[in-house]
Amino acid sequence: MKMDIKDFFDNELKIKESYQLPDALLNVLLSDRKNELLSKYIDLGLNTDVDIFNAYFEQRHSDRKNLMQDFTPSSITGLISKLEKYNESILDVCAGVGGLSKNLKSEITYLEEISTRAIPLLLFSLSIKNENAIVKNGDVLTGEYSKIYKLTKGERFSDIEVVESVEDIKFDLIVSNPPYSQKWEPRDVIDISRYMEYETAPRSKADWAFVIGQLNRLKEDGKMFFILPHGVLFRGGAEEKIRKKMIQNNLIDMVISLPPKMFANTDIPTVLLVFKKNRKSEQILFINAEKEFIEQNKRNVFSENNLNKILSTINNKLEVKRFSYLASLEEVIENECNLNVTRYVDTYVPEPLPNLIEILNSIFDQNDEIKKTERAFFKMVFDLYGTTESKDKELLEAKKIIKERYGEIE
Repeated sequence: MKMDIKDFFDNELKIKESYQLPDALLNVLLSDRKNELLSKYIDLGLNTDVDIFNAYFEQRHSDRKNLMQDFTPSSITGLISKLEKYNESILDVCAGVGGLSKNLKSEITYLEEISTRAIPLLLFSLSIKNENAIVKNGDVLTGEYSKIYKLTKGERFSDIEVVESVEDIKFDLIVSNPPYSQKWEPRDVIDISRYMEYETAPRSKADWAFVIGQLNRLKEDGKMFFILPHGVLFRGGAEEKIRKKMIQNNLIDMVISLPPKMFANTDIPTVLLVFKKNRKSEQILFINAEKEFIEQNKRNVFSENNLNKILSTINNKLEVKRFSYLASLEEVIENECNLNVTRYVDTYVPEPLPNLIEILNSIFDQNDEIKKTERAFFKMVFDLYGTTESKDKELLEAKKIIKERYGEIE
């Protein structure tokens, strides 16, 4: 029987329970046995695609209750990778095991993840592909990190070392699929200055805090892709003020409403928000891609045709009826900075007008059926007999009324 990833780790790391994997794997990756483990994985012909590690982690190690871990489907990562061919530096925020940035090409990629259970698999997937990378284990909202790992390309696999610190750099591209509507505490932030330009995101929903916290890490011509819940587009209060400031600063480039049921563990409606610094355009492209999918293994995915339609619309800045719309900043501001895609892309398809002759015939048929039912009921009344003197009188009166209005009932 062919070995799968679980069997491999259980056998090679000599573990019996899933909770043992992170520590056992990390110990090997930081030891002289690393290359032996990675070589054996390759020699057995096991799949090195990050999606395999994603699926394994979600099934056995994810903490959806506390960390809201919903790893990015390959359809969405594929869309982003087709839009971004190469960037000198990339930051993957809330990286999980590296699925969102797996196909993005760069000289160096920084990846930040809070889950200590995800870190070993992330290091494994990067090292086996011989990548240059920096992996920081910690809270991206507060800026507090417990461990930093540096991966350097080797002859076959990346070397991994723990380092005390790394150079803070600005990034060409930042990608993120953060936990949706997670609670946060601004008082715990180490460097609050990176949040000061905008209204403080609600403590019960950190969605916009994730975005704001990364803006100052972006180069002056940089771009950000964030996958977020639909609520960020229209919720009021502090979030409305944040959207207004973002729009006034001309940072929002695209709003793409994604299909439902793309994620393995949640059906929360999601949107791909694209931010760009120093934009020349003063328009925002809205795309409603909610119906651009095919069903596969009970989940929705982009087909090649779906992807091509979305990419063509983006690359050519097209307005397509019931699919996309280019809105001016003034129009968005007039809409009270509501970014809900359906406000700009009208997907309503009017019902075809029914045939008049068919309507008339239907009415005539219904009337005939009503008359038929009436006569059957009246006939039943004439066949009835009262069980008491009062009921006899009631029946006689009823028969009299029927005769007066409808004549004899045959």
